[in-house]
Amino acid sequence: MVRPTYDSDSLLESNPTSWRPAVLLVDDHPANLIALDAVLGPLELELVHATSGREALERVAEQDFAVVLLDLRMPGLDGAETAALMRERHPKLLAPIIMLTAGTPDLHEIRRAYAHGVVDFLQKPFAPELLAAKVSAFAQIARQQHKIRRYEEALRKRFEQQLVGIVSHDLRGPLNAILLGAEVALRRAETDSKSRHTFEVTKAAAGRAGRLIHDLLDYTQVLSGASLPIKRVRLCLFELAERVLEELKLSHPRREFVLERTSPTEGDWDPDRLSQALTNLITNAATYGGDAPITIRLASHEREVSVAVHNWGEPIPTALVPQLFQPHKRGTSAPGRGNIGFGLFIVREVARAHGGSVAVESTPELGTTFAIKLPRSAA
Repeated sequence: MVRPTYDSDSLLESNPTSWRPAVLLVDDHPANLIALDAVLGPLELELVHATSGREALERVAEQDFAVVLLDLRMPGLDGAETAALMRERHPKLLAPIIMLTAGTPDLHEIRRAYAHGVVDFLQKPFAPELLAAKVSAFAQIARQQHKIRRYEEALRKRFEQQLVGIVSHDLRGPLNAILLGAEVALRRAETDSKSRHTFEVTKAAAGRAGRLIHDLLDYTQVLSGASLPIKRVRLCLFELAERVLEELKLSHPRREFVLERTSPTEGDWDPDRLSQALTNLITNAATYGGDAPITIRLASHEREVSVAVHNWGEPIPTALVPQLFQPHKRGTSAPGRGNIGFGLFIVREVARAHGGSVAVESTPELGTTFAIKLPRSAA
């Protein structure tokens, strides 16, 4: 078997970046910060200022730094105390700290500083070229680390694209054979009721697997940077939702679904894509929505139609909401229930392809509602 080879530069070419290493400059005298700017300005760095230890802690909480230049003797929190709090509050902080001091630190100060991640001391006034050389070395390390992270991410995406594409392609043949066999058996007049039920369940399961393959292929397409293609036709969204529910009832025979609309729901959309999105939303509600009925409400507005899928399951933790529509993510910290976390991601991409959007609201009092807004026609 021929193993694929990857060139790091070619993997990163499609993701150009103007990223610059960030350096945190901490000094309670603005004039000293200006002087540091003058020395480090030519190095193509992002220079971030802080005029106190407290402000330095805020900056460290906001972003990563390649190196921190920290004045030792400041009012309030001194340099050593600030370094200690940086490491305590942010255990994953890797930025080396260079301590700057106008006086000669005593042995106690030196030990205390080194214990909290300080890697060097520079006594003022220091040679500008020496400071520039030290900072430049740490900045170069940060650039290489950033490039490695980008390369790893690009390689992961390339691997996912190839793996998902291969698996999806290989599954289609056997799955189509199962689906065709079940459909042929259901058309036979001599099939008894017990066997008919078995074939209906088989057909429904094959349909679910087919939709999963469809989601996987769409995922690889979006991962490569392309948007989902759509073919708009005039249709009634309520009628489309009725057909989707009829299919889903085979997979969830004990689940109660309520379909409502307030006014006509015609528009120009892709029926296959919307069926895919509705199926994913309703299946998600049926999976995580407890035992109460699932309600699907369609509302018509002047220029758009909205679809809201509501369930009374456990509310989604607030911390998980921002990641819900990302691939491999779910609205629960518990292990997935037979899915791989593509459903809501595909819903978002289908909505975007139509120029629409999707949002979620989840509280103990009101339950969980996923709502898609779709413009009636292309802009």
